[in-house]
Amino acid sequence: MTKPKLSILILIILTLGLMGWGCLKKPVGNQNQNINQNANINTATSTDEIDTSGWKTYRNEEYGFEVKYPGDWETEELDSKIVGLFSPNKSQEIEYNGDIYITVIDNVWGKEIKDYYNGNLGPELFKSATGGYNIININNLSGYYFNGVMGLQNSDVVVFKNNGRFIEIHAIDNFDIFKVILNTVTITIK
Repeated sequence: MTKPKLSILILIILTLGLMGWGCLKKPVGNQNQNINQNANINTATSTDEIDTSGWKTYRNEEYGFEVKYPGDWETEELDSKIVGLFSPNKSQEIEYNGDIYITVIDNVWGKEIKDYYNGNLGPELFKSATGGYNIININNLSGYYFNGVMGLQNSDVVVFKNNGRFIEIHAIDNFDIFKVILNTVTITIK
């Protein structure tokens, strides 16, 4: 092979290698800085889309919160700090705690949501939310909505802080119902 042909071949190989490396290279920095200070979670475009008139209320007096859920769904307290909301014909399994489930986390360190969920103390929700996150306000409650959290199953997670605890609400299915359920959450400051 002549020198000019070899030079062109090497140049082509280097160019293709750089292009491939550029496509595979992870972006630098946090791509989840998708923050909206007052995100509105209600996705229903009219009140007729999801009828909530027959919904039940789950109330947890010990941790000071309540949430409404569809009347044909069931709740199951999986332990003292986890309650699952199950759509019809589904039940708790080893890796399934409900289409939507609520977890209470003791915040013994007194951290804010942003400090706890950065991976140092709790899960790394800010980085693992592939769809980003929003600061939300629901019924005078401020919290974070993490969209597309990677895990055993991709989920959306909302976290509220309440008097030394975090209340996490997870959805792994029925995301349209989840967003309506979120609008029913009330937390009593104890």
